[in-house]
Amino acid sequence: MFKIAAVFTLVLLLASGAWAAIGLTEGFYIGGTNQAGLIGGGLVESTNFGTVGQVQEVINSTGSLFAAHKQDGTLVQTASTKGQSGCSYGCCKGSENSVWQGAEAWGAQDQFAAEGCLGSIGTASQELGVGLDTNVSTKHGKETTAYQGFFGSQDQITVTPAGVSIQEQAAEATQLVDIGNSYFSQANVSNTLNVQGSQSQVVIGQ
Repeated sequence: MFKIAAVFTLVLLLASGAWAAIGLTEGFYIGGTNQAGLIGGGLVESTNFGTVGQVQEVINSTGSLFAAHKQDGTLVQTASTKGQSGCSYGCCKGSENSVWQGAEAWGAQDQFAAEGCLGSIGTASQELGVGLDTNVSTKHGKETTAYQGFFGSQDQITVTPAGVSIQEQAAEATQLVDIGNSYFSQANVSNTLNVQGSQSQVVIGQ
């Protein structure tokens, strides 16, 4: 089952004759665990799907400060296993198959822009990452497959009298295990994958 958590808007919008500032922050987390097991004959399938999308923008009253960002992420987990029971070639062998998938994906963005008598400043940061784990074991099975995939992207723009800051980044991760007919054998597969990216910018000027 997926756990989806999102931290949405923190907006600071202050203006006076001498000082003005705006800020944005957002974040998300998707966590998923998917399991499928089979003893004997039959078919077992299991799928998890989670997605999140966020968009924010803010501008001060005079139009001199502007900040906007968006981010999205999609996580998919699927598992399928087939088995058979009974006797073949004089030997009775029942299938024993198991699939376990664990995934975590997260993203965070922060922006701040201010201007005053001492000049202007704009800052922006991004973080995007995913971790995937897959464990598959099959004994005397017909077919077992496991797939996990994540794609996420982030975009930011910060505008101040000192300049313009633009950032973009994306992360993609995929795990696939496909075990064919193992009716007279045993197969074990374990995969771990971690992807993470981060960016930051600062613009300062008079």
